[in-house]
Amino acid sequence: MEKANMYNETLYLGKTRTKNCINLFSLEIEDNGGFLWGLIGFLNFILGIFLYLLMKNSLPKNANALKYGVISSFAIVAVAALGYVFLIFSFR
Repeated sequence: MEKANMYNETLYLGKTRTKNCINLFSLEIEDNGGFLWGLIGFLNFILGIFLYLLMKNSLPKNANALKYGVISSFAIVAVAALGYVFLIFSFR
């Protein structure tokens, strides 16, 4: 395993990684914006907001997936709250 060169590329097991990859404690996180990042943002929106703020400059596709997960979580909670309020006041 070689160190990063001046173009921020690393060679790892014969593969070239570009600057959209982070090596964190020998765990490589690729910036592909997968479904699981959105699911993390949806299920735990506080963690999603925190991770979004950490990753928005270094891994923008993953941060975008987290953002969409958090937004959809807030939207579902808002619709559920409005439905609950509507049900409470409609039976009075």
